[in-house]
Amino acid sequence: MTRIMTNSDDLRLGPISILLVHPNPLIQERFGQVLREEGFRVRVVGSGGDAIAIVRRHKIDAALLDINGSSDRIPTILTAMQMEAPHLPVVLLAGNANKDTIATALDLGALAFASEPYDLEVLKALLRRALAVKAGETVIARKEQRLRERDERLRFLVESTPDAIVTADHRGHIITWNQGAHRLFLYTEPEVQGRPLTVLMPVRYHAAHQQGLERFRFTAVSLIAGATVEFHGLRKDGSEFPLELSLSSWKTADGIAYGGIMRDISRRRHMRERPEEVERKPHGTVQDTCPG
Repeated sequence: MTRIMTNSDDLRLGPISILLVHPNPLIQERFGQVLREEGFRVRVVGSGGDAIAIVRRHKIDAALLDINGSSDRIPTILTAMQMEAPHLPVVLLAGNANKDTIATALDLGALAFASEPYDLEVLKALLRRALAVKAGETVIARKEQRLRERDERLRFLVESTPDAIVTADHRGHIITWNQGAHRLFLYTEPEVQGRPLTVLMPVRYHAAHQQGLERFRFTAVSLIAGATVEFHGLRKDGSEFPLELSLSSWKTADGIAYGGIMRDISRRRHMRERPEEVERKPHGTVQDTCPG
């Protein structure tokens, strides 16, 4: 006995389930026996309506669907089956169906077709292909789900942190903006998205910032990336405040992107620089404020 080999572990634990849809009892018996000998669990029905009910109630890994003599109902049957099981691979038992019927079924998502006289080895090969597609789509779906879950966790962490987290593209224009940034700078995300980072800093730092961007763009050398520096930020209301910045960068398809984590250190400065003990210091140097 030769078993059709697939990545069954990627589909489900236990036997792979095949749905055979054909009105002819002789075909049902012959094909059903061959498929069972291959090790499949086989469900056999005689009509499209019964097939839809089976797909709705049970986990089916692939289907063999007769379309000979029911061309007017095929679009309805296939569409309904896909609504119940969006990733179900369907192999058509076309019989003597005309080319238009076959083409319509393929356009609606059927994977392949076989015409009479049916060759069981060909049908086995088509099922191998169908199950391989199913396994591949399952793996992709799981990877996409893991990526969505990872993005959701990351989004939750970014939004729940009290620090301002801001990312910018290679031009220094703001891409993302969390709630911490809104609380720190008073801008909402729509107000700053696409605007240059200079909107967040006093004018005296602008020239050094632009020089830093240019230097990093052409040399990939940053004076402060990976380090923590202190300088001053500029709120929407025009007020300045001391902040701490941790800057990172990474490569994208469009060039270098930047990410910054910022926090207000006014309280720390106040505790550290008591007027009676320390002379008032200048607001900082240009070198301290250059993201590049």
